Formats: sequence, C-alpha cells, structure tokens
Amino acid sequence: MANKFDKTKLDWLSTLPSDIADLLTSMEFSDILGDIGVKYDLFQPLGPAEIAGVVKLSDLVTAVLKGESPLEEFRENLKKELAIGPETAKEIADEVEDRVFSKVKNGLKNLYSEKKKVAEILAKEAQPEKKPRSAKTDVYRERVE
Repeated sequence: MANKFDKTKLDWLSTLPSDIADLLTSMEFSDILGDIGVKYDLFQPLGPAEIAGVVKLSDLVTAVLKGESPLEEFRENLKKELAIGPETAKEIADEVEDRVFSKVKNGLKNLYSEKKKVAEILAKEAQPEKKPRSAKTDVYRERVE
C-alpha cells in the first residue's frame, strides 16, 4: 500500500501571504536553517526530549512566519528554547532576519497588521458597553452626578 501525503496538514499555508507560503515550502528555507544549524552547532540534542537545536530553530522561525509568535520576541525565544547566551541569540536572530525574514518583509507586515486589526476588533467586542450616567437624586436628597 503506497503512502499518500495528506495535503490537509498544509491547509494553513493557504491562510498566509503567498511570499511566506512559498518560502516555507522551498528548499532554500531548509538550506538556510541547515546552514545556520551547522554554523552554530545546533544539530546536538537539547534537553530530555533529545530534540536537535536546529529543529527548535525551525519551529521558532516558522512560528514567526505563521504569525503565531511576534518578531519582537524572537531573540528572547531563541535564547530560552536553545539554551544559549544573549550574544549567540543575537547573532542567530540577526542572521535569520537577514536571510529569512527580509525575504518576506511585506508578507510579515501584512500578516501582523491583519492580526493586530483582528485583535483590536475582538478587544472592542469584549468590552462591556458603557451606559451614560443620568443625574439621579439619592435617598438623602443630594444630587449625584
């Protein structure tokens, strides 16, 4: 019995800007992450789960490209997830920004601005409606405003 690739697992790609979806499915993306993994020795297993650092790097970069993790938190997330120092995290983040994020700058702007708009709409909907206060007289016959 031949194994068939389940395309429904990639349905989320259709929700992304086309430049981001194209990058995520390209060999270039894998090659770039592989190069960074070699340069920073990220093929060693990390933690009790024995997951290679390059896999965690891939997950972090993909989360930014999918709009699940803000770019502003990327460096801190690298430091935490890869258990590396701040200088190494800065170097890796700078290289990823130069080699990956810069290729899809417009797509990222569109993705995150759309998510921000949705968040603002949801926040407005979640706020209770404020009713204007009317001037009433209290039981002590003092004017309440």
